[in-house]
Amino acid sequence: MYRGTRSNYASCAYVYIQMRYSITLLITFLYFNLCYSQKQSNNWLFGEKAGLSFIDNKILEIDNSQMSSIGATSSWSDASTGDLLFYSNGAEVWNRNHRIMPNGIQLGGTIYSTNTSYVVPAPGNLKKYYLFTINTPEFSTEIPFRQSSIHYSIINMSLAEGYGDVETSQKHILLSDSVTEKIAAIPHANEKDYWIILHGVDNNLFKIYLLSENGILLHQTISVGQIHKYNLTELQGHMKASPDNGMLAVTLRQTDETGKLAVSAPFEIFDFNNKTGVISNPRSLGNYALQYGVSFSPNSEILYLHGFADSGINQGDLLYQFDLTSPEPAKSRIGLLRNNSEAKDYYGLANISLQIGPDGKIYGAGNLSQNASVGVNSLLVINNPNEIGKDSHVTINSLDWTDKRIGIDLPNYIQSLFRGLTPTNNPTIPCDSEMNFKIGPNPNEGIINISVTESCFEPYYCTIYNSLGQLLIRRYIKDQSTIFNIDFLSAGCYFIIIENQAQVVRKIILN
Repeated sequence: MYRGTRSNYASCAYVYIQMRYSITLLITFLYFNLCYSQKQSNNWLFGEKAGLSFIDNKILEIDNSQMSSIGATSSWSDASTGDLLFYSNGAEVWNRNHRIMPNGIQLGGTIYSTNTSYVVPAPGNLKKYYLFTINTPEFSTEIPFRQSSIHYSIINMSLAEGYGDVETSQKHILLSDSVTEKIAAIPHANEKDYWIILHGVDNNLFKIYLLSENGILLHQTISVGQIHKYNLTELQGHMKASPDNGMLAVTLRQTDETGKLAVSAPFEIFDFNNKTGVISNPRSLGNYALQYGVSFSPNSEILYLHGFADSGINQGDLLYQFDLTSPEPAKSRIGLLRNNSEAKDYYGLANISLQIGPDGKIYGAGNLSQNASVGVNSLLVINNPNEIGKDSHVTINSLDWTDKRIGIDLPNYIQSLFRGLTPTNNPTIPCDSEMNFKIGPNPNEGIINISVTESCFEPYYCTIYNSLGQLLIRRYIKDQSTIFNIDFLSAGCYFIIIENQAQVVRKIILN
């Protein structure tokens, strides 16, 4: 097909500037409802009065936290605005003005539990939240065996003039004793309810509760996997679900018969059926000592573990990656710290927790170095957690804090909040940002691919103009990704307009 003479890039750039101004005047912008974004994790309050806020794809310091905690805290934000609602260390809960809620004390949690608290929205009520708190007796050499208990309280955000309070009749209610410090919540397949998962001590028993509009009830118990014992060490560690709700990973910190020397134990993952609540198919990814933090990647295809392997592939490392799409995930193991020049001074031997951020990256906190002056207020960052090996790009970011401290753990969340996120496709980027739209290739041969990030997609109009400002094509797009065929047009410079929350104008060269 004859296409005519191609315009040069210089003239096209000039026309682009004129067109962008003209089209702004010509087009009547279509108003859509704001897209619903998962911003419940936008504000992290943790450690010794430490805090970070993820806003517009930037991380800002929160400098007015009133909370102190060693273990993983809870900090919950509004799902649509990202504004802080409340935060808790398991013993107390603070409102968005950083004041303890009127009834928000003596909630049953202890600040040195691996998970001090855990938040789950109340099914059927947008104003209420279940706050689970974990109590572990303080360490004592006179108590060689110990166990944790888990209570819950209900936070009602319609109380206290909208600042929230704990319901007096739903406070510090025992859910279960004789459990570890591990907890996970997974959305039910009905998209309304939640599964709450605990693990018993001195057994291999998972306790699965169903949280619904009718409250929380024990649904079933399942014996599967390794036994978790009564000593302090084996109570510790994390249990994380995959963001796609289909798997569960559980760390196990075993010691010898004295209860003092760490020994290797199997690191296990399981299948999870979020329709029935069944945990099945245990499989080991190898033996590791000092297991603590664990996290799936946002795409649920990769798994990360803090643990020490004294044999096998990349032995002697402390941060391992597994490719779960591999026929043999255990053999896909890659160590990410020992041979990493960007983390050579940060090679700790104790607890390191892991948590996906609202920007699609994975963050780690804890004992990142044996040198205390080096490890203080440093965050391990897996910058591209959906990528294999060195492409995951692990770095260490130091924070210039003098009056606050990160601690061992970061806040914990329901992992499905982070499903499908990448560092360039996340709810912290405003949906009126051009970063959410991909249009190409450019130049092209008559085929254009247009896609909108999942977190900001909604139906939109797409219009193509020529360099004279004449409207050539206008379509209503209902798919997140679409293909435009423009090979019937002559070669030259064209302009594509996306009429979404962002008025995106892109110039396209057709060869």
